[in-house]
Amino acid sequence: MRNFGGSGIYESSYLGKGHRIINIRSVGNGDYGIRISGYSHIIERCTAIDNGGNGIYGGYGCAITGNTVGSNNQSDTDYYAGIYVSSDCMVKGNTLDNNKQNNIYVYNTDNIIEENLVTDSTNGIRFFTTGNFYANNRASGNTTNYVNTAGQTSGGGNYSF
Repeated sequence: MRNFGGSGIYESSYLGKGHRIINIRSVGNGDYGIRISGYSHIIERCTAIDNGGNGIYGGYGCAITGNTVGSNNQSDTDYYAGIYVSSDCMVKGNTLDNNKQNNIYVYNTDNIIEENLVTDSTNGIRFFTTGNFYANNRASGNTTNYVNTAGQTSGGGNYSF
């Protein structure tokens, strides 16, 4: 998916369920790289680079694993991110770099954020509300590596270098 005026992949219905987005490259789109509303989706081993909005947007109960996400959301929109999740999602093993405002933005509760590398953004991992779990993440070169961690459960192993 390359150079679309809007999003590369876009599921607009919050009733959508069970989509599998695997091994997709979404590059240079005007809005989101991959936006999947709804629930119970898998977004795995994708590349989202140079998109105008979020690199990857996951709704509810998603597994977002093993993706490479960089240089998305170069505007000053506060809630845009390399990866944006709502609730009940697993975000694991992703590599994120230079997503302007946030590498990972966790909007709601009951998410697990593990084993991600987040570098060179304003915020490495930013939690909007309480009630999430995070562990074994690595952060470097962000203005702030971990934001709003009060009220989150840390499983340990979150390092800044």
